[in-house]
Amino acid sequence: MNRWFARYGIAGLLTLLMVWPSSGQRSGPPAPSQPPAQPGGSVPPPTGTQVGPGQPRQVHYVNGRVVMDTGQPVTEPVSVELNCGTRSLQVVHTDLKGYFRFTLGEGVQSNMDFSASNNDSLMPSVSGGTNFPGGLGGLSVSGGSLTGCELQVSVVGYQAVIKTITSDASDLGMIDVGTLQLRRIAGVQGSAISATSLLVPNGARKEFDKGDKEARSNHLKLATQHLEKAVSEYDKYAAAWNELGTIYLTNQEKDKARRAFEKAITADPRYIPPYMSLSALELQNWEYEDAVETVGKALELDPTIVVANFIQAVGNFNLNRLDAAEKSAREIEKGPHQSIPQLHVLLADILLQKQDYSKAAIEMRAYLKEFPGGKLAGEMQKKLEQIEKLAANAGSKSEPSPVQPQTPPAVENVGESERPRAEQALIEKPAAKTLLSPRGKRTKADLWYPPDIDHVMPQVSPGTACPLSDVLSKAGKRIEELVHNVDKFTATEAVEHQHVDRSGRLGVPEIRKFNYLVTIAQAPGGDMNVEEYRNGGSASERFPDQIGTIGTPSLVLIFHPHHVKDFQMKCEGLGEWRGQPAWQVRFEERSDRPNSMSTVQIGSSSFSPRLRGRAWILADSYQVARLESDLTDEIPKIRLRLQHQKIEYRPVPLPESKGEIWLPSSSELYLDFLGHRFFRRHSFTDFKFFSVKVQQTFGDPKESENQSRE
Repeated sequence: MNRWFARYGIAGLLTLLMVWPSSGQRSGPPAPSQPPAQPGGSVPPPTGTQVGPGQPRQVHYVNGRVVMDTGQPVTEPVSVELNCGTRSLQVVHTDLKGYFRFTLGEGVQSNMDFSASNNDSLMPSVSGGTNFPGGLGGLSVSGGSLTGCELQVSVVGYQAVIKTITSDASDLGMIDVGTLQLRRIAGVQGSAISATSLLVPNGARKEFDKGDKEARSNHLKLATQHLEKAVSEYDKYAAAWNELGTIYLTNQEKDKARRAFEKAITADPRYIPPYMSLSALELQNWEYEDAVETVGKALELDPTIVVANFIQAVGNFNLNRLDAAEKSAREIEKGPHQSIPQLHVLLADILLQKQDYSKAAIEMRAYLKEFPGGKLAGEMQKKLEQIEKLAANAGSKSEPSPVQPQTPPAVENVGESERPRAEQALIEKPAAKTLLSPRGKRTKADLWYPPDIDHVMPQVSPGTACPLSDVLSKAGKRIEELVHNVDKFTATEAVEHQHVDRSGRLGVPEIRKFNYLVTIAQAPGGDMNVEEYRNGGSASERFPDQIGTIGTPSLVLIFHPHHVKDFQMKCEGLGEWRGQPAWQVRFEERSDRPNSMSTVQIGSSSFSPRLRGRAWILADSYQVARLESDLTDEIPKIRLRLQHQKIEYRPVPLPESKGEIWLPSSSELYLDFLGHRFFRRHSFTDFKFFSVKVQQTFGDPKESENQSRE
């Protein structure tokens, strides 16, 4: 169950946190720019009406302004929500002078998001006699009324502002609600509006405004340019740094995102959004300790933030601090939590780990009642049925037989013999896996490489049996076909190399290109011989730093029938690879067999580390589509503490329409040994196959062998 929570719960949480700023998610059409204010601060009425097919249509406008308790306009875009009855109709954002406008009747113009509302349904356009849901009598196209509908502004650190519309639209369809004033909550130190925004020079403010509008229109490249210019003109622009970090994170530029959030926090330590954004990033990277610490600082600024309590609960749960996790989750449960459907799932997971099955069942029923169509409804129902079956077998329909609490053991030590089979099904091995700590705490200087493959197991479909022997047999046949059909192939190889300094920062990439030749042959004893040549030679001097990294085509040979016996294999279930069903198989070199898959050679000395990893084998063709591996043990003598590799494969057509062979398309390698820390990526293109009878000459590629990329 925990694996499902890790997939859906955290993914949904991150979507929510990416849009944490008070202005909400920058998606959908931007709020219309407001015309100049008239004397008295009101917005001048719009002119004209819209005509739809078949009948005239009245366009309704709701205008107003949001100001601070000082009387100054809000200095950052904030969300304003229009509600009629129980439904949220539309959300818009203020401009940098605090003005906002709802335009109703020109089609759906909502940019609904979690920061403004927990209802993601959109309002139908006001045409064809369609009524607003709720409200006092509804609003139809002819003579409709918004009387009784409400405007709401919710900004962290400020009291919620609710304004009821009490007047009908004018002949031009306009309602002016006047000024909505935000007031600080007594005792709350932080807020979602930065104090630094009051000090921003005009030039930087204009760039932020342009970037904000481009981001809401999903023009992220242009938005980035404007926001980077804004912070270059005013380095303490916390709101711009936070917005910039959000865009970096959307583009998967995590290092840049982290630095931007940290810059925002440094610029304004009481500005809450960057704490939330940074903790989301840390949670995504499985840096649970850091996530708990970061979000704790946000809770010190405002202890009422629901999402912050949820992050804290998730982090503590994955650190196996079950009591602390439950405490944070119960705090959320005291108030409205419809925006976080995963709450009941998390509580159920916590209680299952505590083996408090009756209370876990209560949380599962609560989830099913509140979110019957939720993504995890099927999983919750299945677990609930298992608990009820346990209770029935124990002679009670309400209380399963008590089981003494115990610390979740390491995955390798959990076995069906240690607890009844039904209870084992409730606390699955992948669930215990999420509770394991990484091999030593990951510091910020370690974040340049991915988490260990055994840190968290990727999600697999529940209840799908995995026929390991059948999977290995059919995958082995695919590898035999590779060896039989390909004795030699060529490709163009690009090697991208980046040094990593002590703080974990990656240096400027150095790129080298090679004409690449590989030969594969099976020796009389059954072992596989794989040789690689680059530009006609095999010396390591051709690589950056004179450190050669070879053997990418070899790792897949662990599934060859001759080598598979040297590994412990376990099928974790049916997962997916790029949207295709794929069996997830964990492998580890056996300690009672020679280590043959990896060698580190330094001068005349060689070392053979044992590997463990995970493979994704396509369920329809049994081709190996992806491999990821780590060291089983470090080698202190050469200070080899990291050797993480990820290889992606793709189909390459064989000559004369003889089918296809799957070959490596890329390999990413993260290495740390003898003080050398670097990231290296091998990319392969332009595959060609040759028989041993064909003579082929390989020289230097036409492009420069040593290139640098700025």
